This record gives sequence, structure tokens and C-alpha cells, in this order.
Amino acid sequence: STARGFNLWNDIWDAARQDPLHCKCIFLGWWSKESQMIPSTHRDFEIYGGPVPTDEEIRKLMDQLRAALDKFLQALAEEMKRQGRRLRLFIQVNTGEEPQKAGVLPADLDAFVATCRDTYKLPLVGLMCIPPVNDNPAPHFALLCEMARRNGIESLSMGMSDDFETAIAFGATHVRIGTAIFGPRTA
Repeated sequence: STARGFNLWNDIWDAARQDPLHCKCIFLGWWSKESQMIPSTHRDFEIYGGPVPTDEEIRKLMDQLRAALDKFLQALAEEMKRQGRRLRLFIQVNTGEEPQKAGVLPADLDAFVATCRDTYKLPLVGLMCIPPVNDNPAPHFALLCEMARRNGIESLSMGMSDDFETAIAFGATHVRIGTAIFGPRTA
């Protein structure tokens, strides 16, 4: 039997109907009460996640995440002070707002930069981004460049083996070109 992962109920529903006896379906994410009907003939089904959270649950979760982030930033600042080192820090920006990627969302960047600088006195020197794979990278590089200018940040780490020329044209100071040098990764 084949295992397939899904994060949309419509997709898992279609897969379960197409091959109800042989496809192991795994659902990751939130669901609504209306979407909990699983085809009765489907025999192998796993769910990881939970019901769609309420607004209050989301607010509590966001407060917990902010507290965890503050704790991390404080620990970073204290460790640099303890070691007598000032690391040159870059902030990753999720310019494509992709849920599978880490990074500060563009709308949150200015406040995050201010918090890092003003509250924790962290030495921010750059921004970095990795545009979505199938997007034209130029708008993402332009956005990162504008955010850096607006926040007085000089270094930009953007561009990889497939798009470093575009990144350099938009002002990249750092590029990541390992694949161009060493070839594609194996495994």
C-alpha cells in the first residue's frame, strides 16, 4: 500500500474515493466540523492536527509564540555578551509568505527589526530570502532590497545558483552558489 500525505480535505477525499482499499491517507492540519466525513469504505486513515482553532485559541497561541521568540532573542543577546562576541546577524524574510518556509513575514519585518535592535541590542547587518521555487525571483529581491533600505540594513543575502545574476543586479552582497560549484546534492 502507498502512503500519501495531504493538508487539504478535498484532496484526501478524492484520494480516498479513487483508491479506498490500497491508499494510506495521512492528513496534517486543521479541519472544520463539516469536513470530518471520511468515505466509509476507506480502511487506512491517520489524522494529525485538530479542529480549526477559535480566535481566542489563535490569540493564545500567538502570545505563546511571541513569548518564546522573546526568550530566544534574550538568550542570544546574553550568550553573545557572555562570550564577548558580536555576531553579524541576518534575518530571514519569507518574501513569498510560504507556509512551509521559515522567516519573518514582510508585514512584520519593521517591528521585528526594531525589537531586535532596540530591546535586545542585537547587531543586525543583513536580510536574506529564498524566493518560491516557481516564482520570478526579481520581485522578491526588489522587496528585500526595499525592506533593507527602509531599515538601514546594508547586507543582502539573496540568490542561489539558478538566480544569482538577478540577485546581484538587485544589490546582493552575498549569494549561495554551492550547486553551481559542487553540483546537485545526492540524497
